[in-house]
Amino acid sequence: MWMFFAVTAWAGSLVINGVTVDPAELKGERIEGADVLIDDRGVMFITAPDYQLPTVSEVIPLGEMQEIEAPVAEARPAPVAAGRWWLVTQDNGSTGHAVEVWLNDQRVATYASGESPQIMDLANHLVPGENTVTLRSRSSNAGGGMLWVHVGKGGVKNGAVHMDQPLDVQFGLAASREGSYERSYRLFVDVVP
Repeated sequence: MWMFFAVTAWAGSLVINGVTVDPAELKGERIEGADVLIDDRGVMFITAPDYQLPTVSEVIPLGEMQEIEAPVAEARPAPVAAGRWWLVTQDNGSTGHAVEVWLNDQRVATYASGESPQIMDLANHLVPGENTVTLRSRSSNAGGGMLWVHVGKGGVKNGAVHMDQPLDVQFGLAASREGSYERSYRLFVDVVP
């Protein structure tokens, strides 16, 4: 079983298109055509396919988020149970890689070499039954160790995400990878009562 320490979204956090952000960095931004979900931990997930995040400094550590007082659209319940399906990035000192993660033709996360690890609950991006996970990478002047994107079942225990083995998706980029690369996976999501 894999274990990753949860470094993203917890109570009071804001996650836009799979990236945890500080609301202060978005002053004056307008997000239109968005779905909003507030999970049972108080994490606000905003999914806006036509919205590009401005460059943000980094993933915000737990406890440093500020409360936001903006009106929230009515949340709709996720069709897949929260805390069961996860996306986790793992960077072993890589350089020169960038990866977009798409679920069912919707971009949900981006990640680049050298960024803080992402740990993301995928519940609000999946549907029961068959899903498509597509990873699109761009690599230029790549070096260092491997950059991994993992998707699979798991759970949270003692503040850490534990992923079941074998993982459903393991996408790795080595120093030898250059240019663009894309790979799609089928992910079957079971419904757990």
